[in-house]
Amino acid sequence: MFYASGPICSTCQSFLSAYLQATIYDAPSEHLLAPNFSSLNSSANSGCYLCQIARQYCLYQWSNALLLSDEHRVILEVSNFHQDFLRQMSKIRPKVYSEVAHVTAYSKPMMLVGLENNSRAHLLLGREYSRLPLPGAFEMGSPEPISHLLSTEHAEQSIYSDQGIAAIVEHAKNWLDICCKDHDTCANFTAIGGHESEKIIPTRLIDVGNDEKGQPARLHITSENDGNGIEYLTLSYAWGPVTDFPKTTKSNLQDMMGMLPWPKLPRTIQDAIIFTRAMGIKYLWVDALCILQAKGPRDKAHKEDWRHEAARFGHYYRNSVLTLAATGASSSDQGLFLPRPGLLVPKEPLVYQEISSDGNVNEVAVRLTAPEWNKEIEYSPLLQRVWATQERYLSTRILHFTPHCVLWECHRLRATEADPSGLHTEKVMRVWGRDHKFISTLRYIQGDDSNIQASWRSFIEGYAGTLFSYPSDRLSALSGIAESMKHRIGENYIAGLWENSIPQDLCWMVTEPFSQSFQKVHTLPSWSWATVGKRVTFLPLIDSEIQVKSWKLKNNGADTSGQVSGAKLRLHGSFIEFNLATDIGLRANPDHDVIDNVLKADSSTDGLRDPTRAYLDTTVARDISLQNHPCLLIGDGTHTPEQSGYPSECALILEATGKRRGQFEEFRRIGFIESITRLNPLAITERTIDLE
Repeated sequence: MFYASGPICSTCQSFLSAYLQATIYDAPSEHLLAPNFSSLNSSANSGCYLCQIARQYCLYQWSNALLLSDEHRVILEVSNFHQDFLRQMSKIRPKVYSEVAHVTAYSKPMMLVGLENNSRAHLLLGREYSRLPLPGAFEMGSPEPISHLLSTEHAEQSIYSDQGIAAIVEHAKNWLDICCKDHDTCANFTAIGGHESEKIIPTRLIDVGNDEKGQPARLHITSENDGNGIEYLTLSYAWGPVTDFPKTTKSNLQDMMGMLPWPKLPRTIQDAIIFTRAMGIKYLWVDALCILQAKGPRDKAHKEDWRHEAARFGHYYRNSVLTLAATGASSSDQGLFLPRPGLLVPKEPLVYQEISSDGNVNEVAVRLTAPEWNKEIEYSPLLQRVWATQERYLSTRILHFTPHCVLWECHRLRATEADPSGLHTEKVMRVWGRDHKFISTLRYIQGDDSNIQASWRSFIEGYAGTLFSYPSDRLSALSGIAESMKHRIGENYIAGLWENSIPQDLCWMVTEPFSQSFQKVHTLPSWSWATVGKRVTFLPLIDSEIQVKSWKLKNNGADTSGQVSGAKLRLHGSFIEFNLATDIGLRANPDHDVIDNVLKADSSTDGLRDPTRAYLDTTVARDISLQNHPCLLIGDGTHTPEQSGYPSECALILEATGKRRGQFEEFRRIGFIESITRLNPLAITERTIDLE
């Protein structure tokens, strides 16, 4: 016998009745929840709780194309004992009994997991069960209340309404108040780039005005009268494909100071102005309106203003009261306030009663948890934009607007409107991973410390492969972080490298294949990782064999601005010249679908696989492998995982540029060699060269 305390559709009721009474061996084999997402959504809106669970899963997991498709069914399937699944789950909960059922939504299953003694069951997503969050839970017995679960009424209340905005503002003000009063680390973070007495404020800000008093938003030029204590918010957003919206230029600056053209502004900027007003803050910084934009390729006013402002971005975000991030939007016309359908959850858990043949009553409570913080952030559209990387890391506090809820982030707390208390301190540090390690190290170190340089290289390994709309932005988009790091370690920054670790910073290799559309940035030096725009790996250097005699850097701004117009290194070290193909047997991979940049050697007689590898910085791998090339030995490094157990000798692969400064010949880098065997020590000569 089966009884449900809440609404459920007839098809789900028939399934659950059979499901709750069945053993793992005779449970129903399949239940069609809906022929497509549209039908599932209709059933969920009608109140069926099981359909609401599946809808929430689809909203979190499916692409927009699948959500709009009429061809992808949502099926609840039941399977028997699954050994692989139990092995995975037993790592977390040793009393797992069996897999009972799963919902197949396209290619990713939803698992209903039964536990021993009917003590508890969980709804799991995806195939890697031990790593994924639990968006729903099935509990035996009377459920305890979960205070952070939102109600249907809350989610259905439009965030565009006065009440909807007021609710988010209340959360934001509470988080802000706690952060300002209790978080010493957040307060100290604002001083990374300089002392409070040297606080740098934006050159221009948007005065958001007051709609009720008929005061329109306008551009404000800051002055000494504003003082260092001026309060403002910053906006982090993606322009997207829509770029024909109004921007500030030299020619319309006076007009913008009178009144912004409100109807023509992108929705995201409009929303940010509305929210800033609601927060009671007078000013807002938005790049498109607060930096002079180009009216053409020869706009000198834009170029000069950009040079000045790019060096100050870090200060602007770090010193703002709060950064508003359009994290869920891929374009400026989508807006800051998104619908949040993932929060359409009932007020109370739905309790199913199973009455066994001996008259015992078992209660099963089914409820949804709120969206997961990590899941909302990890693959968000905004954070695929490289400039947003810097904006996020340099902001003291961020309010993320995502498709499913509003999130808070500072250096001590990560929370959501559904879970306001959130994760604190050590939990935050644990889940941030490698990138957080770098920022945490940056924040706390004093003076020169090798740890931060190792963390920098680890950070760059991920950053270098990020997509850029403009390849020349690869260093500019790091300007604020580079400035903060320079302030901490007291070293010169040279086109992505640090003065006291140049030999180590040269030990990068491109570790992903090139595409046909690959473009190097020829304004950047060949020895900088930023020139290739591909994911790189740094080989840890144990012993350096090169000497850095001198370096030169030309910038169109501060040395940390990334606006490099020229750079050279003068290096002294050991040279070897050989043909990569005939002398050491390197070959390209003929079977790769794209142009492979890795040249590998034939296996040696002692069974070692690929004892020598060359990682090229260019797409013409096969041509290069047939030519003679000078190589500059850098030193001994630790092995890559594929050559585990062996030390590596590493060298830069060079080619002559045909230029010479006095007795010093000029070369450019075209690749990197790593070898677990010595590179022909009989042919070594000592030279001093210029590397461009």
